[in-house]
Amino acid sequence: MSKTTNKLSLEVRERAVRLVLETEGQHTSRWQAVMLIAAQIGCTPQTLNDWVKKAYITYLHSGNMSSPNWCSLTWCRRHSQRTFSGWS
Repeated sequence: MSKTTNKLSLEVRERAVRLVLETEGQHTSRWQAVMLIAAQIGCTPQTLNDWVKKAYITYLHSGNMSSPNWCSLTWCRRHSQRTFSGWS
């Protein structure tokens, strides 16, 4: 059994996902945004990318499919506690 710990707070994880979504248009790909932000917060790009995917999946299951921008900042703020609360 492996022991893992989360060194990043819930707030940092939420903000990192929002930063990826806010800045992906300024980069050639979402992955590039993920790599840059992951380096800034001190996690692996794959971990941050998994958080972004989890936010997307939570969005899909919320039933709020009307917005073309799948994760607007308003939606993220409203749903981030539910999305990230199980990640301790």
